[in-house]
Amino acid sequence: MQENQYAANSINTYRKICDLLDQFMIEKSLTDYDSSVGQFFLENCNKYRGKIENGKRTMTDMSLAFVNTLDNIVLFNELRPEKGEKIYPCPECYNHILQRYLSHIHNKGFRPATIDGHYRYVAEFLALIAQKTNCFSDLTPIILYPLFEHFASKGESLYCISGFLKFAFQTQLVAEDFSLLIQFPREKLKVPTVYSKEEMCKTLQSINRQTIKGKRDYAMILLAYRLGLRASDITELSFENVDLVKNRINIVQIKTQLPLSLPLPPEVKNAITEYHVRKFFFAPELLMFR
Repeated sequence: MQENQYAANSINTYRKICDLLDQFMIEKSLTDYDSSVGQFFLENCNKYRGKIENGKRTMTDMSLAFVNTLDNIVLFNELRPEKGEKIYPCPECYNHILQRYLSHIHNKGFRPATIDGHYRYVAEFLALIAQKTNCFSDLTPIILYPLFEHFASKGESLYCISGFLKFAFQTQLVAEDFSLLIQFPREKLKVPTVYSKEEMCKTLQSINRQTIKGKRDYAMILLAYRLGLRASDITELSFENVDLVKNRINIVQIKTQLPLSLPLPPEVKNAITEYHVRKFFFAPELLMFR
């Protein structure tokens, strides 16, 4: 950490957490560290976990950061892994099951981002199971119920785990469909948030359209306001998606992978051409807003 120019305070805090981990492993009669030990430690560690006020984190969870750093050293022999394909720690005894499941949802046509979410949570799920048993077929409700509670506050994690447990039952890895045991948290009814016409007009009028950045922002907001395009579709929009002759925008939606053709209102057309008219004609294949 010193070689990588970490702050002295961070190094000192990591040293204290390392002492806590050392004592924890002695108490639990653990001699070798791996990612499952790190997760076990976090479940029992109350120090250096940061602060959360009004549902928002106001201080960093240093214990979690320490375990992640330690896992990077174990997996990659460095403090931070090189950018590329994400790797989530999974016990060796269950890695073949995880790979079968990932291949299964890939063949079902799941998008890469969705697969990555399943990868993350199922790997963590299997790491926790490994603390209880190394034989997947020995799973019981008594083992699983505490694990479901562990994931209850982690966004879409229970849906990923439910899909995995259904797969495990369908492929006869377990004798029962344990996904039926999961109780999903009730979501509060969200009141739609909308902007009035006056608010949108004030927003558009506040943009300085004398700069390239202002022209870009104006065009992006108009695309969302007038056409209802998702942010992901706007950021991936290229000039070749715009048909100036027929005055239409033709895209394949990022989220649904479904084609969409929308009329191009004059004010949106003018905003796009004003933003980068030269770029439009000489490099139509380039992304518009990057």
